[in-house]
Amino acid sequence: MIKLNEILELPSISKFEFIDLDRMITGGAIDSREVKAGYLYFSLKGRNADGHNFIGNALEENISAAIVEVGYDNFNNFPVIYSKDVEITMGEIASFWRLRSKAKIIAITGSNGKTTTKEMLYDILKDEFKTIRTLKNYNNHQGVPLTLLNIKEDTEYAIIEMGANHHGEIAYLSKMSAPDMGIITNIGDAHLEFFGSREGVKKAKEELFEYVHDHNGIVFVNSDDKYLKNWNKGNVVTYGSTEDNSYNYSEVGIDEYGNGQFNYKDQKIKLSLPGVLNVKNAIAATTIAKYIGIEDSVIKEKLKNFKPYDKRYEEISYKNSKVILDCYNANPSSMKGVINDMAEINDSYIFILGDMFELGESSKEEHRNIGLLFNEIRYKKLLLIGEDMKNCYDAIEDKSKVKFFYNIDELQEAFDGLANTEEKIIIKASRGLELERLVK
Repeated sequence: MIKLNEILELPSISKFEFIDLDRMITGGAIDSREVKAGYLYFSLKGRNADGHNFIGNALEENISAAIVEVGYDNFNNFPVIYSKDVEITMGEIASFWRLRSKAKIIAITGSNGKTTTKEMLYDILKDEFKTIRTLKNYNNHQGVPLTLLNIKEDTEYAIIEMGANHHGEIAYLSKMSAPDMGIITNIGDAHLEFFGSREGVKKAKEELFEYVHDHNGIVFVNSDDKYLKNWNKGNVVTYGSTEDNSYNYSEVGIDEYGNGQFNYKDQKIKLSLPGVLNVKNAIAATTIAKYIGIEDSVIKEKLKNFKPYDKRYEEISYKNSKVILDCYNANPSSMKGVINDMAEINDSYIFILGDMFELGESSKEEHRNIGLLFNEIRYKKLLLIGEDMKNCYDAIEDKSKVKFFYNIDELQEAFDGLANTEEKIIIKASRGLELERLVK
């Protein structure tokens, strides 16, 4: 879409050498194993590896150039572009790339459900339009530029997921991607260590709305979220359970099997995955799809057949049991949602729960609140692991069905024993604990 000579005046670029100025750029990557002919290879320094050490590998795939730090010693005469900050250069090039594109950008952020909402919306749109989306959950300063660089000349829609744990990050990603439409799925208690409160979370997430409003785009407002419902600036499309919304949904809940369902006008839309949380994600995706003009029959069929992946309500078989992996991330609102969802289905679920990270000073209280919730619901068994989950354990009055584990090996042994029998087990924790190891 653009030539190398068109990016050389970007602010963070200082000099270049051994490059073909007329070479077309076809995309970008930060992993030398993922580059293709014509790509830019961004030589980032990570915790475990320095990307500069793999430039030679990337060149074997005929890349256009490598973006390197100013101090890089180019002994091998590689085609390189020197940057004051490789990550910043990624953003500048991605922004330039996006502005050359005719694609409509749909930006999604929120405390919970943004990845699942993105995947549902992509599933609905992909057969109707040339559509791309953020891969996995590459939603940060590196992931968003890589997604934007995946936009092709025939791309009609790009669904961009945006994550943040500090103020200003959503504003930065919004400026980079210049979204035409924006949605905040909800305001929850994620990253309280950095945001301080839900009001802080709201302020950070609304940076997306502010950008879209300032650039005359469309804002989708979840009117059932008390922190979002009062947004009324600019071109607003509302959705929720009351009749005064642009899109009104009713009978939101689960069926006799625990799978989600909801009504839109005279259409009953059923999901093949459990829980009310997933219904809310489906409603957000449905609203955008309806606004774009997707037929009800397409939405209904796509949501019925949608399957989650990547440790988000992901159903797998392990030994003789059905296991739901929901351990990509966790915060108090998503943890409580999963517990209530499963308890509403029936009381035969075994819960395996681990720590919720990035809660700061409220961590002890929030983990204790999870324990108090188990005093109110019916369940079969509860296994806990993690330093903070000890507060959950201490808050539970009847510990006859509860066990706390100090290490993963002890938990693995107990889990395997339970899974040998025919059980329904759900695993939920923050990403850092990597509890998906239990089923590997």
